[in-house]
Amino acid sequence: MKISYNWLKTYLDFPYSAEELSAILTQTGLEVESLESFNEIQGGLKGVVIGEVLTCEKHPDADKLKVTTVSVGTDTPLQIVCGAPNVAAGQKVVVATVGCTLFPKPDEAFEIKKAKIRGVASEGMLCAEDELGLGSSHDELNMPALQVLDNTHLPQLDIQINDTDACKRYLAIKLDGVQVAPSPKWLQNRLKAVGLKPINNVVDISNYIQRELGTPLHIFDAHQIGAKLQVRCAQTNEAFLGLDNNNYKLAGHELVIANPTNALCLAGVLGGLESGVSANTTEILIEAALFDAVRIRKAARQHGLNTDASFRFERGVDPDLTETALLRCVQLLQEIAGAKVNSATFIFEGSVPKPIRLQLSAQQLHQMIGVAIPTEQVEQILKDLDFEIHTYQNNSWDLTVPAYRVDVTRPIDVIEEILRIYGLNTVEIPQKWNLSLSPNKDQRADYNKEACAEFLVGRGFFEVMNNSLTKKHYSTYLDASFGAAIGLLNPLSQDLGIMRQSLVFGLLENLAYNQNRQQTDLQFFEFGQDYQLHNEVRQETQRLALALMGKQSPANWNNTAAVDHDIYSLKKEVYAVLERLGLSSNLKEYSAQHLLFEQGVSIERAGKTLVEFGQISVLLQQEFDLKQNVYYAQFDWTALAIQGQQERIRYQEVPKTFAVRRDLSLLLDMNTTYQELLQSARGAETKLLQNIELFDVYEGKNLPEGKKSYALAFYLQDKQQTLSETQIEKAMQRIIKALETDCAAQLRN
Repeated sequence: MKISYNWLKTYLDFPYSAEELSAILTQTGLEVESLESFNEIQGGLKGVVIGEVLTCEKHPDADKLKVTTVSVGTDTPLQIVCGAPNVAAGQKVVVATVGCTLFPKPDEAFEIKKAKIRGVASEGMLCAEDELGLGSSHDELNMPALQVLDNTHLPQLDIQINDTDACKRYLAIKLDGVQVAPSPKWLQNRLKAVGLKPINNVVDISNYIQRELGTPLHIFDAHQIGAKLQVRCAQTNEAFLGLDNNNYKLAGHELVIANPTNALCLAGVLGGLESGVSANTTEILIEAALFDAVRIRKAARQHGLNTDASFRFERGVDPDLTETALLRCVQLLQEIAGAKVNSATFIFEGSVPKPIRLQLSAQQLHQMIGVAIPTEQVEQILKDLDFEIHTYQNNSWDLTVPAYRVDVTRPIDVIEEILRIYGLNTVEIPQKWNLSLSPNKDQRADYNKEACAEFLVGRGFFEVMNNSLTKKHYSTYLDASFGAAIGLLNPLSQDLGIMRQSLVFGLLENLAYNQNRQQTDLQFFEFGQDYQLHNEVRQETQRLALALMGKQSPANWNNTAAVDHDIYSLKKEVYAVLERLGLSSNLKEYSAQHLLFEQGVSIERAGKTLVEFGQISVLLQQEFDLKQNVYYAQFDWTALAIQGQQERIRYQEVPKTFAVRRDLSLLLDMNTTYQELLQSARGAETKLLQNIELFDVYEGKNLPEGKKSYALAFYLQDKQQTLSETQIEKAMQRIIKALETDCAAQLRN
């Protein structure tokens, strides 16, 4: 929103420059983003001064030129050759000094330079009105006090308020004899200064008052709307032609101003083209109303409209200024457009919100700000902000909030207002802080997330953050396990049409972006939410996602055969994360079958899926034009957090005994997994078995069809005493028997 410094000065007497006022507004919470100058005359007449002609003599070599000396406040007068026939000594004249640029016409720039005219030096130019680009109109703003209209004897307006929930107050009045014409210069300049384009005097007055008082008005062409008006809820699929020349199909919840035939105005949002003011308008109807903020916001969002009127109604306008705005509009139309009132004022009073009354404790004020502000200063700030102080008793103020401050509803809101004006910079930072810290579950969850992020960064990952909105067609790459997509009613663009069902698409976009810039060895992670619709129930899930592509480590003189990432390097990272969170035990692996993965694995713990990972499908890889295989993992961070809170990482003393290794070579069916062997062995020997390693895999020649060979190393250890050969043998026999029973394993010679 733009405000005009000069316009503001017509209402308030303050000594500050525009720059000083900008700093004050910013300090009080009204940030001034930029300070721009508006010039009615192009170039702003920079370098143009008022001078006095000291001497004026005939040019020695030209009959129609004169040589003048002009004082412009400098030590030495300027010598200027002038062609004006009426210039004379003693006159006050407008002087364009050397270096300034004039715009006699908007598209014609003229720079003043030192010159010789018929052999005589000239150091500037004496300017006429047309040479400066000035017009002849010098109208000034006339602002007499508003007077109550004496129009009760005039005909009544026929207006029916049907939707009293959305229409809190409605005032209207009719005027005739309106002369539609360009606005006077002062009004055009006021609007231009705040970024508005002047249209005609009637529309400009409406826009002017909206900026002046913050109260939107709407002006109808009375001949186009008919004798009867209704303020009602729109009908489903009702047609409406807006001032922007667009046809709108109404949803049925909007508030409209209508005649018996059709909707004329989308109330509080957009006027209608057919009922708008035109060059032929001679009779108008002015509307000043108070509409429900929620209904206006919903209507504006429904149709993707963001007008000056909806901007104000959505945030709440001052109910006490409705009549003031109407009277101000009538006054200006009478002065500028020659209008005459020809109806009584229609007034509807509905459920106008009453001003809020509340108690403000001086103790609470001191506690929140940390500074004891003198009572007199607090009360002065409150009065300056239009708060009504009824009493001050027992260190507490009884206040009424001004009606236009719809955002102030609690004592803490009043404290914020006081602090804004008192000044944040005025509150000194104490030398000593007294804080009481108590850990809670949310803090632990944040700690786990931060610790995990630092852990992944330490392992060579880069964190990314992507938009929660994504492309609609991405959902075609997901199956039913990802639910249905949640769409937006009014998407900003086709690329931001739905809530993301998975973090994978954002990460694939990141990989493609980097690949296209010659960065091909990538390790990314992202914390975020995905959004899915399952059986008409919306679900939001916290996720941690990993993505790998390219080499595991860069090639160099000591590592000439750099290895590409594969599903096993991803699995290593997945288990590293689980171990970091204390969840590396009691895990079960299953095959993950859905459209996302070419081959995938799901890890469960205590009946809950913690993570799914695998190689991204070829179809998805082609969609993003990725030249290398991509490996992706998605953790259910909520499940990790819940189970992580139940586990504590404990320190164990380094054992004083030695571990014993025993190797087994096993003949297995091709469909037997390594995970099944682990579970079987650990179930058979829970005390002594510390670790299992797969160090050789063989498939092919000299093996029966449908068989494979795994060589496993088993590490046994008792942390209290050295194992005897008998203990080792018994433990291994238990493991072998379990493998034979559970996995149909056979020992190889």
